[in-house]
Amino acid sequence: MPDLDNSTPAERPTLTQKRAPGSTPAMGVPGSLPKIGAFDKPIRLQSSPAGEGTPPSDQPKSSSAKIVVWVVIVAALAVASYFALRNVLSGPTDNGGEIVEPTATVIEEDPLAMYVAEGVKLDEEASDLQDPLAYTSEPQKVGETSEALFTLDDLMVSRYETFTRVAFYPSLSEGDSVVPEVMAEYSSNPDSYDQITLTFLNTSFSEDLSLLDGESLSPGSDTVSSVMGETATSVEGALQFNVDLSQPTTYVLHIAAGDIPIIYLDIMEVAVLVTDTPETTVSPSVDVTTTPKVTTTTTTTPAPGTSVYETTYSIESQELRDGLTSNTASAGLFENDKSFNWGDFSDAFYFYRALNKGDGGTKYPKVTAKYEGNILVVEVQNLQSRNVSSPAITFPGARDVQSLDASQSGNVLRFEFTVSSQKQYKLSFKEYMGSESLLIQIKH
Repeated sequence: MPDLDNSTPAERPTLTQKRAPGSTPAMGVPGSLPKIGAFDKPIRLQSSPAGEGTPPSDQPKSSSAKIVVWVVIVAALAVASYFALRNVLSGPTDNGGEIVEPTATVIEEDPLAMYVAEGVKLDEEASDLQDPLAYTSEPQKVGETSEALFTLDDLMVSRYETFTRVAFYPSLSEGDSVVPEVMAEYSSNPDSYDQITLTFLNTSFSEDLSLLDGESLSPGSDTVSSVMGETATSVEGALQFNVDLSQPTTYVLHIAAGDIPIIYLDIMEVAVLVTDTPETTVSPSVDVTTTPKVTTTTTTTPAPGTSVYETTYSIESQELRDGLTSNTASAGLFENDKSFNWGDFSDAFYFYRALNKGDGGTKYPKVTAKYEGNILVVEVQNLQSRNVSSPAITFPGARDVQSLDASQSGNVLRFEFTVSSQKQYKLSFKEYMGSESLLIQIKH
């Protein structure tokens, strides 16, 4: 058989040797190999170096380039959208010295604010002002039991000088009663807030007032923390209001006189007592000698004939005088037709007694006071003669003063205040609620 390859071994290149340019076909197949049988296609040399004789890919060579172009386009659109949105939100800016006002910001008001009056009103501005003796922590009730149905149309919380008022405006939906039956109960909890709970029987929120269901109102009071109304779950067809208190107090539930029924819940304000605690600095390894501070209380007795309209706090005997020698003064009434008012505040217990000056309305009567054990005895002299006594009076919610016994015998009106212990007190003449008065203050 003839030799298919006439070249000598030295002339045949190995598989890894490069042929001279032009001697090797583009696919890297030796040009001297003949086509034999089924081998009618060039033989692919797998050991060819990278870059030489690489077979064409099944995918177009432009696919990677197209992907890169699309990525660049998407990124460009995202950046353009961001800057366009930022310009819309931030509004115009300073352009060549021309300043355009920024877009206005709309602030939404609290829809519940309309139910709380602003500021603190004078007591005299309140309608149906109640006697301080009417305030208590006992259960209270207004209205009568009936089958009538009511809606609560409005509510207003107002702060006054000495009390906070919650006014309720019910209207009759069905039946013939005037106001719903309302029950109030005071509950004390030493571990949390005291609370006043009001239950309006056969009553529901009106459509306009339904936004208050389950919401709390903050009246800005020293004593009332919040007022929250809701549809009652324990009593069918009723509304319940919970009044959280920051400290113990008293209240009165009453109905305003007039054509339009208004139910008032008045809560006595008890001012917060703030005590400053001085800072103490301790320096180690330094001997400090402390000299105790001795406070001397000097009691000055006014000269005979000198008028005294006010004393200072002490537990000693005290006296007020204005030079009245005739028995022409008398007990009086305040503009609310009450003879006295009281309140227990952060600094002291206050007791006002209306008086009428003697000697033609020019001079106050003489007043003396002293402690007999834990009873503070105050006597008002130079009064027109009468003999009368009143039942013992208690002061619910007061911290130190427990009760009062008052009586007049002849020309002397006598007050006996039972106090938890001997507290400092002072006397003064004051104008109060349209009348001259004696003010007795017993310090906490």
